[in-house]
Amino acid sequence: MQKTAENSIKRKVSLLVFHCFALPTPQMIKIFKETGTGVHYIIQRNGKILSLVEEDKVARHAGLASWAEFPDSINAKSIGIELQNSQMGNQRYTAIQVKSLIKLAKEIIKRHGIKACNIVGHSDIAPYRKPDPGKFFPWRELAKKGIGIWPEVKNCVSVKSFERTKAVQMLKIIGYNVTDETAALYAFTMRFMPQKIDVRSNIIKKEAEVFSFWRGVAVENAAKKIKEAPKIYPPEAEKLWRDSEILSRIEQVSDVYKRERKKKNC
Repeated sequence: MQKTAENSIKRKVSLLVFHCFALPTPQMIKIFKETGTGVHYIIQRNGKILSLVEEDKVARHAGLASWAEFPDSINAKSIGIELQNSQMGNQRYTAIQVKSLIKLAKEIIKRHGIKACNIVGHSDIAPYRKPDPGKFFPWRELAKKGIGIWPEVKNCVSVKSFERTKAVQMLKIIGYNVTDETAALYAFTMRFMPQKIDVRSNIIKKEAEVFSFWRGVAVENAAKKIKEAPKIYPPEAEKLWRDSEILSRIEQVSDVYKRERKKKNC
């Protein structure tokens, strides 16, 4: 069993973060070792699970990230799972890969008591930087197995519209960092209304460009850098603000997250 670990500590795990990677597994592990980054588990296309970092140790998988009541230090509070996907989530995950993910995720959730609201994708916790696990990640299927939250989509034909500022506040209630409002909206839509997001043929190149910009940026400088950073989302993402079905979905999902947090289920 290969290990790429950071510092060994006993810690409280509050989040489970899903990622994907496009490289062959040996190359990905090599990069982890060379860069001092890492992840707790990798799930390959054939469903094989590789354990790289023990769960009681920190793996540097999240980078600059935040979620809800966790404004920083996500690595110290989370477990990360990488799934192999040659198109960074723009390719469907295999059935056996998803089966392995469900089994592993349920075990992790049980061991650490992770709340449903804190089961997230990399794009949820770093919407201005990351596109993964992508539009084909099976959030609905996972929620049926008790992993994460997926409110069933209501009939969105006749919906009321509301101000952008209200939608932004709702995204914040869910947990998103809204410093780049459109990044948060795009990440939300990719997760909760993926049919509204187009497959992107240039996503690997774009992710590399964005990664290059953010590499080495300190946490205290992140907010200042967001406006000048290259955008992980496409220019047409601005149009999502005018989609009443998406706005209705934001309202629905934010109500669920708010209700679950009041019940202290999150």
